[in-house]
Amino acid sequence: NAKGIILDIRGYPDYNVTDSVIPHFYVDSIRWGDFGRPIYYYPNQEKVIYDRGVEYLPKTSDYINTPVSVLINHKAMSYAETIIEILKRNKIGTLIGEPTIGTNGDVGILNLPVYAFNMSIIKDFSGYHGKGIFPDITVKRTLESIQNNKDNILETAIKHIYELDTNNK
Repeated sequence: NAKGIILDIRGYPDYNVTDSVIPHFYVDSIRWGDFGRPIYYYPNQEKVIYDRGVEYLPKTSDYINTPVSVLINHKAMSYAETIIEILKRNKIGTLIGEPTIGTNGDVGILNLPVYAFNMSIIKDFSGYHGKGIFPDITVKRTLESIQNNKDNILETAIKHIYELDTNNK
């Protein structure tokens, strides 16, 4: 009988969120992302050729039909941005808070006989890298809210859910 659910994706969430939480908010399979693995690249990563593919999360039989508010901020990066991108792309909930940091992608270690080095092995083609994901409702933490031990992003999400509930009656 909940009026809504609030997902807090500020910071770095547990890896189980994508497999055990998100599928409950969508009837069909969820589009995970448009990823690519480099198969050939020139010096300085110019003109990289990617093997692109789309991945999906499987659907679940336990669908939850209630409004979802998703809390985001500048501490959300990498995997957190992947989760937020899944929610945004699949229109699951309303993003509330501040833009994310814009550092999505994945890094792998290439072990050579002489030395090992890190390189970007998966690129998300969403266009958020370096820009971040912007919320649907922007709410900035204020000095006053911090001094008064209030979470104005959470309070906005709660208010948003109650407004949706009132409008749907």
